Amino acid sequence: MNSLLDSIAKRLIDLGCDIKEYDFNIVIYFSSKIEQEILNETNQITLPIELSYVVVERVVGEVLKFSKQSKLFTEEEIEGIISSLTMGDTSVSYDTNLSVEARFDIMVSELIHYGNEQIIRFRQIVW
Repeated sequence: MNSLLDSIAKRLIDLGCDIKEYDFNIVIYFSSKIEQEILNETNQITLPIELSYVVVERVVGEVLKFSKQSKLFTEEEIEGIISSLTMGDTSVSYDTNLSVEARFDIMVSELIHYGNEQIIRFRQIVW
């Protein structure tokens, strides 16, 4: 397993997700998908190492979204994931007036769109 997949697995575990063997195929799929999307957006052939953490966050968001849509999470598991969210040294809290599902959806959306500014910095113009 490469270090990017290790980082993704660690991030999911840090969020309280129980990684099962079948989940890892999903992680591999979304990892390839997100890497290719970033390469297409930046017009690069290889992924800049500085964007690795962007891939990790986006893949985690996609895996969480897929898992929720596939009903692989219970509401208690979703609540546990939301309560443990930190990004780097920053802890993120959401409006507690919203439902657990709404807070989870907001968190997933933030993860999926994470790093747009960093991606723009590595964009190359193609003629």
